[in-house]
Amino acid sequence: MNWAKWISKKLKYGLIIGSVFLIALVWLPWWEASQQIPSSIVVLGGGIRREILAAQLAQSYPNLPIIVSSGSSLPCLYRVFVEENKVDWRRLKVDFRATDTLTNFTALVPYLQSNQTRKVFMVTSKGNLPRAFVLAWLIWGSRGIAMEPVLVGGVGNHESWLKTFADTARAIVWVVLGEKTVANLYNSDVEVKYQTSLRQSECEIGSAILPNNI
Repeated sequence: MNWAKWISKKLKYGLIIGSVFLIALVWLPWWEASQQIPSSIVVLGGGIRREILAAQLAQSYPNLPIIVSSGSSLPCLYRVFVEENKVDWRRLKVDFRATDTLTNFTALVPYLQSNQTRKVFMVTSKGNLPRAFVLAWLIWGSRGIAMEPVLVGGVGNHESWLKTFADTARAIVWVVLGEKTVANLYNSDVEVKYQTSLRQSECEIGSAILPNNI
């Protein structure tokens, strides 16, 4: 028996079966969730223009909560949402744990699930969309959460396929093995505490101050 050929054949069939299983695991809950109406606005950190677009979107959907994942500082967010666009600050949940696009998605899963969120508006840039779409499909989709992209134009470059491939592989590992695969990738508690303690900062649109009563 040619063992090398036998092993190669088994691996090929294993990959096919594994791929079919993964697609079924993700696609079915994603498809069901995609039929729902968005019940939250999620902003992936990556520039204040995303947050400006999210604030404008929030005006059109006044009942939806807004979740910002590792975006601008709290003072800058207050200026964009409250001072510039008159959005109620109580609608915002800000999470500073994410360190990259992958952890933008994984960090928000517990919050979205606890609120029984099935579909969200996802605000990002056109250049980031291919990678963000794949990660959203794998990470959120496997947990029954779909997204509808809302895109900022003219921001950022199109990302390389290699970066998308690498993050896709990491997302698949997360789907199979869970949160322990990214636990060490989040910002430390010290960094998160520092970010939430800022009362004043410089933004791309100027200086900003967070009121003392917030």
